[in-house]
Amino acid sequence: MASEWYQRPEWDEKAQADFRLRLSRARDQRLFYLGQKAGAIASDHPEDALALYDEKIAAAEYEDEIVPALHAQAMIHFRTGDYEAMFERFERAIETGGEFTAIAAITDYCSAVGLLRDESRYARALDWLDRLDRRALAQLGHPFIGFAASAARAFICWQTGERAKAADAAREALEMSVSDDVVPGLPCIGSAPRPPSPIHDRLLVIAGMWDEAELGPAPEA
Repeated sequence: MASEWYQRPEWDEKAQADFRLRLSRARDQRLFYLGQKAGAIASDHPEDALALYDEKIAAAEYEDEIVPALHAQAMIHFRTGDYEAMFERFERAIETGGEFTAIAAITDYCSAVGLLRDESRYARALDWLDRLDRRALAQLGHPFIGFAASAARAFICWQTGERAKAADAAREALEMSVSDDVVPGLPCIGSAPRPPSPIHDRLLVIAGMWDEAELGPAPEA
């Protein structure tokens, strides 16, 4: 369908020429189409997807246009294993949007810090998680709720020796991962990813719920 031209994953010379022609005619929706096409080709053409997001960022005027593009770039770098570039994109997204526009980037950033055991960023990640908690407490009367945030706190606190706090956060994350309810947050983050996965295995160890008789040797938390 013509309306789906910007979502097609093809990216050979013909597809690129067709995209540029259509994009030249789409004045009001240009940023939208750049982002959609970048997402469509990211798996097979990550460098070109990054370039399309760069084009969108350069032309964007508002935080809510820039932050998601930076976040998407960070995730491309994560999948390709370029972690320093990933953190640079996340940090720019957070600097641009703060705790109002960049909540998803903040929680994914913190989760990546914990997953990758990046000790140089532990303090900053925990500070951002605390900021989200303070804002949620002020507005909603309870700490921030979200799988990525709880998992991040579990990983980081475990690695910094705060084992009890880590265990509580791991149990929170695991509960979200098996719940059918939409997760209340600030804003609503949505449903947590389903187990099993290496992330859930680490959370089970941290929560003290790993059963070696059933699951075998425990992975490193």
